[in-house]
Amino acid sequence: MNETFKFLKENTQVNYLDTVKGDKPSCRPFGDPIMYDGKIYVITSKHKEVSKQIAENNNVCIVAYDDENWIRINCQLIDDSNNVAVKQAVINEFDWAIEAGYTLDNPDFQILYMANVDSTIYDEEGNVRTSTNHNGGITGGITNGMPVSCTVTFKPTPSIAKKQKTINIETKENVELKIKGRHDPCIVQRAVVVVEAMMALGILDMMGE
Repeated sequence: MNETFKFLKENTQVNYLDTVKGDKPSCRPFGDPIMYDGKIYVITSKHKEVSKQIAENNNVCIVAYDDENWIRINCQLIDDSNNVAVKQAVINEFDWAIEAGYTLDNPDFQILYMANVDSTIYDEEGNVRTSTNHNGGITGGITNGMPVSCTVTFKPTPSIAKKQKTINIETKENVELKIKGRHDPCIVQRAVVVVEAMMALGILDMMGE
């Protein structure tokens, strides 16, 4: 979601929002969105045709281009006009907002956030890249064109508290060893080699299928 917002907010000046009017598409330029509480909001007025069309069918498509890449966002726009905090954030964000009539006491002031977002970014050659890579470049066991990566977490090798039989190398006698506290060995030196090797084997195995 953050990359989608960055593309719309920083990479482009104008975004194009497509709604449905009856049985035909209806497209118009749209201005900057804002991000609030993890949601991307767009701004309009309730008297406009776009607002009426969204009220009838809130499935929309947003497209933008930044001279190198373009983005297509299929989503639903959810009316959140009762959220005063977001409206105030809009007023704080844009110095033209009040002059344009976007004030807290204006019932025509409408804010909508994107839900069920399906966002895809393409380069000029039409190659697809997703706006995020949370799945590490693999979806359902198939690589999706994004960098293949993984996050590895190890549980430290624990010290064994149970009594164990061993040998005292100084006295050459059989003794019992009981460890108190934690004295976990560092696994990092071994982990890097093992993880890289297993990743390489896994990728090789996929390439052969």
